[in-house]
Amino acid sequence: MNDAEIIKKCEAYAEQNCWQGPDYKEVWKHTQLVREYTKKLAEIEKADALVVEVAALFHDMGRHLNYSRHNLTSYRLAEVFLNLLNLSNRRKDLILKCILLHRNQIHAEVENEIEVKILQSGEILATLFDEESFKSIVKFSTKDELEYWYARVKRKLTLRSAVALVTVQMGELRDALVGQS
Repeated sequence: MNDAEIIKKCEAYAEQNCWQGPDYKEVWKHTQLVREYTKKLAEIEKADALVVEVAALFHDMGRHLNYSRHNLTSYRLAEVFLNLLNLSNRRKDLILKCILLHRNQIHAEVENEIEVKILQSGEILATLFDEESFKSIVKFSTKDELEYWYARVKRKLTLRSAVALVTVQMGELRDALVGQS
Protein backbone atom coordinates (compact mmCIF):
# COMPACT_ATOMS: atom_id res chain seq x y z
CA MET A 1 0.00 0.00 0.00
CA ASN A 2 1.47 3.37 -0.99
CA ASP A 3 1.24 6.60 1.02
CA ALA A 4 -1.74 7.94 -0.96
CA GLU A 5 -3.73 4.76 -0.29
CA ILE A 6 -2.83 4.85 3.40
CA ILE A 7 -3.96 8.48 3.66
CA LYS A 8 -7.23 7.68 1.88
CA LYS A 9 -7.99 4.84 4.33
CA CYS A 10 -7.05 7.02 7.30
CA GLU A 11 -9.23 9.87 6.07
CA ALA A 12 -12.24 7.55 5.78
CA TYR A 13 -11.63 6.16 9.29
CA ALA A 14 -11.18 9.62 10.81
CA GLU A 15 -14.30 10.98 9.13
CA GLN A 16 -16.31 7.96 10.26
CA ASN A 17 -15.25 8.57 13.87
CA CYS A 18 -15.81 12.33 13.71
CA TRP A 19 -19.27 11.76 12.20
CA GLN A 20 -20.41 10.15 15.45
CA GLY A 21 -20.18 13.39 17.40
CA PRO A 22 -22.89 16.05 17.65
CA ASP A 23 -20.50 18.75 16.40
CA TYR A 24 -19.32 16.71 13.43
CA LYS A 25 -19.18 19.59 10.93
CA GLU A 26 -17.09 21.82 13.20
CA VAL A 27 -14.70 19.02 14.17
CA TRP A 28 -14.26 17.88 10.57
CA LYS A 29 -13.73 21.49 9.37
CA HIS A 30 -11.12 21.99 12.09
CA THR A 31 -9.48 18.66 11.21
CA GLN A 32 -9.22 19.71 7.56
CA LEU A 33 -7.70 23.07 8.53
CA VAL A 34 -5.16 21.35 10.79
CA ARG A 35 -4.40 18.97 7.93
CA GLU A 36 -3.89 21.86 5.49
CA TYR A 37 -1.49 23.75 7.73
CA THR A 38 0.45 20.71 8.91
CA LYS A 39 0.99 19.65 5.29
CA LYS A 40 2.41 23.12 4.51
CA LEU A 41 4.64 23.01 7.58
CA ALA A 42 5.80 19.46 6.83
CA GLU A 43 6.92 20.57 3.40
CA ILE A 44 8.74 23.63 4.74
CA GLU A 45 10.37 21.66 7.57
CA LYS A 46 11.09 18.58 5.42
CA ALA A 47 9.25 16.36 7.91
CA ASP A 48 7.60 12.99 7.28
CA ALA A 49 4.53 14.11 5.33
CA LEU A 50 2.62 10.85 5.88
CA VAL A 51 3.11 10.95 9.65
CA VAL A 52 2.01 14.57 9.83
CA GLU A 53 -1.07 14.15 7.63
CA VAL A 54 -2.29 10.99 9.37
CA ALA A 55 -1.74 12.55 12.80
CA ALA A 56 -3.70 15.63 11.69
CA LEU A 57 -6.58 13.46 10.47
CA PHE A 58 -6.70 11.45 13.71
CA HIS A 59 -5.87 14.08 16.35
CA ASP A 60 -9.48 15.01 17.28
CA MET A 61 -11.48 11.97 16.24
CA GLY A 62 -12.09 11.03 19.89
CA ARG A 63 -13.50 14.43 20.86
CA HIS A 64 -17.11 13.25 20.84
CA LEU A 65 -16.29 10.50 23.36
CA ASN A 66 -14.27 12.52 25.87
CA TYR A 67 -13.58 16.17 25.12
CA SER A 68 -11.33 16.92 28.08
CA ARG A 69 -9.07 13.93 27.37
CA HIS A 70 -9.74 13.53 23.66
CA ASN A 71 -6.04 13.25 22.89
CA LEU A 72 -6.01 9.92 24.80
CA THR A 73 -9.24 8.72 23.21
CA SER A 74 -8.02 9.70 19.75
CA TYR A 75 -4.71 7.94 20.48
CA ARG A 76 -6.54 4.69 21.34
CA LEU A 77 -8.78 4.85 18.27
CA ALA A 78 -5.78 5.55 16.06
CA GLU A 79 -3.69 2.79 17.63
CA VAL A 80 -6.27 0.14 16.76
CA PHE A 81 -6.52 1.32 13.15
CA LEU A 82 -2.78 1.88 12.60
CA ASN A 83 -2.08 -1.71 13.60
CA LEU A 84 -4.10 -2.80 10.55
CA LEU A 85 -1.90 -0.80 8.16
CA ASN A 86 1.45 -1.69 6.70
CA LEU A 87 3.43 1.04 8.46
CA SER A 88 6.80 0.79 10.12
CA ASN A 89 6.77 0.80 13.92
CA ARG A 90 8.71 4.08 13.84
CA ARG A 91 5.97 5.77 11.82
CA LYS A 92 3.14 4.29 13.91
CA ASP A 93 4.81 5.35 17.14
CA LEU A 94 5.45 8.86 15.84
CA ILE A 95 1.85 9.30 14.63
CA LEU A 96 0.60 8.18 18.04
CA LYS A 97 3.03 10.49 19.85
CA CYS A 98 1.84 13.43 17.74
CA ILE A 99 -1.79 12.67 18.62
CA LEU A 100 -1.06 12.19 22.31
CA LEU A 101 0.92 15.43 22.66
CA HIS A 102 -1.05 17.69 20.34
CA ARG A 103 -2.77 19.55 23.17
CA ASN A 104 -0.08 19.38 25.82
CA GLN A 105 1.34 22.88 25.90
CA ILE A 106 4.19 21.97 28.24
CA HIS A 107 5.61 19.70 25.57
CA ALA A 108 6.04 22.54 23.10
CA GLU A 109 9.26 23.57 24.87
CA VAL A 110 10.55 20.00 25.15
CA GLU A 111 12.79 18.77 22.37
CA ASN A 112 10.26 16.69 20.45
CA GLU A 113 10.39 15.42 16.92
CA ILE A 114 9.59 17.96 14.25
CA GLU A 115 6.36 16.12 13.44
CA VAL A 116 5.06 16.64 17.00
CA LYS A 117 5.86 20.35 16.82
CA ILE A 118 4.17 20.58 13.44
CA LEU A 119 0.90 19.10 14.75
CA GLN A 120 0.97 21.35 17.82
CA SER A 121 1.56 24.36 15.56
CA GLY A 122 -1.04 23.23 13.04
CA GLU A 123 -3.66 23.08 15.80
CA ILE A 124 -3.03 26.74 16.65
CA LEU A 125 -2.84 27.84 13.02
CA ALA A 126 -6.15 26.13 12.25
CA THR A 127 -7.83 27.97 15.12
CA LEU A 128 -6.42 31.34 14.18
CA PHE A 129 -6.98 30.97 10.45
CA ASP A 130 -10.56 29.81 10.90
CA GLU A 131 -12.13 33.21 10.49
CA GLU A 132 -15.26 32.34 12.46
CA SER A 133 -13.33 31.00 15.46
CA PHE A 134 -10.85 33.86 15.47
CA LYS A 135 -13.56 36.53 15.35
CA SER A 136 -15.44 34.74 18.12
CA ILE A 137 -12.32 34.56 20.31
CA VAL A 138 -11.69 38.29 19.88
CA LYS A 139 -15.32 39.40 20.14
CA PHE A 140 -16.51 37.33 23.09
CA SER A 141 -13.36 36.90 25.16
CA THR A 142 -12.35 38.90 28.18
CA LYS A 143 -8.96 40.58 28.30
CA ASP A 144 -7.68 37.74 30.50
CA GLU A 145 -8.94 35.14 28.02
CA LEU A 146 -7.31 37.00 25.13
CA GLU A 147 -4.06 37.18 27.08
CA TYR A 148 -4.35 33.42 27.61
CA TRP A 149 -4.80 32.89 23.84
CA TYR A 150 -1.89 35.17 23.03
CA ALA A 151 0.37 33.34 25.51
CA ARG A 152 -0.80 29.96 24.22
CA VAL A 153 0.00 30.92 20.66
CA LYS A 154 3.46 32.18 21.61
CA ARG A 155 4.16 29.06 23.68
CA LYS A 156 2.91 26.51 21.17
CA LEU A 157 4.39 27.99 18.03
CA THR A 158 7.94 26.75 18.39
CA LEU A 159 8.55 26.60 14.64
CA ARG A 160 9.72 29.70 12.82
CA SER A 161 7.80 28.51 9.77
CA ALA A 162 4.56 28.50 11.78
CA VAL A 163 5.28 31.90 13.29
CA ALA A 164 5.76 33.30 9.78
CA LEU A 165 2.35 31.93 8.74
CA VAL A 166 0.57 33.44 11.74
CA THR A 167 2.18 36.88 11.94
CA VAL A 168 -0.91 38.74 10.75
CA GLN A 169 -3.28 36.95 13.12
CA MET A 170 -0.91 37.49 16.04
CA GLY A 171 -0.97 41.23 15.25
CA GLU A 172 -4.77 41.28 15.19
CA LEU A 173 -4.90 39.39 18.48
CA ARG A 174 -2.38 41.81 20.01
CA ASP A 175 -4.44 44.78 18.71
CA ALA A 176 -7.57 43.27 20.25
CA LEU A 177 -5.75 43.02 23.58
CA VAL A 178 -4.67 46.68 23.38
CA GLY A 179 -8.25 47.66 22.46
CA GLN A 180 -9.54 46.06 25.68
CA SER A 181 -7.03 47.83 27.93
